[in-house]
Amino acid sequence: MAAAVRVDHEVAALTVRGRVEAINNKIKATVRMGYGFRNTDNLVSLLMLRCSDCRPRLPGRQAAK
Repeated sequence: MAAAVRVDHEVAALTVRGRVEAINNKIKATVRMGYGFRNTDNLVSLLMLRCSDCRPRLPGRQAAK
C-alpha cells in the first residue's frame, strides 16, 4: 500500500514539474523575442499575456469559434 502511495506521489510530482518546465520554456522564448523592447514593462506585459489563459479581443477581428 505504501508503495502505491509513493508511486502516485511521484507521478503527481512529475506532472507538476512538466507544467513548470513548460512555463519556463515559454518565458525563456518570450524573453529572447523581447530583447528589442524599449522598456521592461512591455516585456512583463507580454509574459503575463502569453502565460495566462486570457485571450483579449483584438480590434477588427472576429472571435474564434
